[in-house]
Amino acid sequence: MKNKPDFKKFMNILNSFEDQGSMDEYAVLFSSEDNELVVFFVEVTDICQLIGVSTLEQKIVELNDFIHEEDHYLCQYTYLSGRQAIQTAFNLRIIKSDKSVIVVWIELEEVYCNTKQKTIAYKVKMINPRENLNKQVLDKAASNNYLSILSSAQDFVYFKNLNHIFTGSSQAMANITGFSSGEQHIGLTDYDIFPKEHADIYYRLENEILSGKKNDIKQIEPFLDENGNEGWVDTRKFAIRDTQGDIVGLFGISRDITEELLLKKQLEETQQKLLTLANQDGLTSMFTRRHGYDLSTQALTQANRYHSPLSLIMFDIDHFKVVNDNYGHECGDKVLVSIADIVLATLRDADIAFRYGGEEFVICSPHTSLQNTVVIMERINEKINAIAPPCKIPSVTVSAGIVELANDESLDKLIHRADELLYKAKAAGRNCIKY
Repeated sequence: MKNKPDFKKFMNILNSFEDQGSMDEYAVLFSSEDNELVVFFVEVTDICQLIGVSTLEQKIVELNDFIHEEDHYLCQYTYLSGRQAIQTAFNLRIIKSDKSVIVVWIELEEVYCNTKQKTIAYKVKMINPRENLNKQVLDKAASNNYLSILSSAQDFVYFKNLNHIFTGSSQAMANITGFSSGEQHIGLTDYDIFPKEHADIYYRLENEILSGKKNDIKQIEPFLDENGNEGWVDTRKFAIRDTQGDIVGLFGISRDITEELLLKKQLEETQQKLLTLANQDGLTSMFTRRHGYDLSTQALTQANRYHSPLSLIMFDIDHFKVVNDNYGHECGDKVLVSIADIVLATLRDADIAFRYGGEEFVICSPHTSLQNTVVIMERINEKINAIAPPCKIPSVTVSAGIVELANDESLDKLIHRADELLYKAKAAGRNCIKY
């Protein structure tokens, strides 16, 4: 035996109990720890049956040999402050001879106690709960379970018959629909509780279950709360069948996910804003060079695959260094913004405009021939020449080079050709377009 108890204490308990009954009928289980001794007298037939053996090799054994390690504390007796008795009725996990675990109900009757010697003994009644699961007990348990679910569940739980009539509803369901109790739903249909457009949705879905087409349904459904606020629920609906397997109704469990969806939407909007900020030049609101390059590469790949036209413009602001040197960088920024505004207002949705660097810009025009792209740039140039320059600058002009995509040409090659034409435009006196 492990943790062998004090012999004198042990004999005092045995002798005391022997006066009350035949020791031959009982096994003696004990728990000995920190100079405390707890003894349990259990009928041999009970313990043998529970642990799955025909006989006990010895009738005096340590209790912990039979119980789950997490339940040891239930069978200990402590003296932290005077006498603190252990529970007299509780569930206990018993380890059977085959190492499987069974839950039993323990009832204790105190038969010996000596607080000075820190010893106590109990007569034990062990009950296997499974043996008492008769139909009456099960029916009562089922009723209690049903009522507990309806009264305590935070989700919306409801039951309906074949005619879509509520036969049961949870308190949470009542609260969200403005009723004082779920019982008030009984006898009603969704059309008595919800707006017609919502009730129509519920009816159509539930018909698939009640008609036998589906055994269960998972769906996100709209609903109106008691204040008329629209929300969303994540719903599961299941068929209810009788003992012959025939469908007699359905039950549903719905969880309010309105806040979750709103948070998801806010997160998506925030992510989109961050993505826009990452892809947009902070000064001009055009695409950044990296993002514009990526989009132009995608457009070029499509153009090469389907042999469709694509043209590219590269332009920059004439004498921009002079503007910065003579009027300051703040004025130079205003010039950049004014020209970017004109470009963005003139282009089509399909066109891709991005700031290539400093005062240089690139416009990629998918599905556009060279001639049509020249027309676009001429229109932009006319608008730039027509504006009143900021900071009393005498004039603001741009020079541009325009090229059309050749077969299987890379974006780098296309930009390089446009850049060469841009320099030819500058060499020709600026404020002009070369193509």
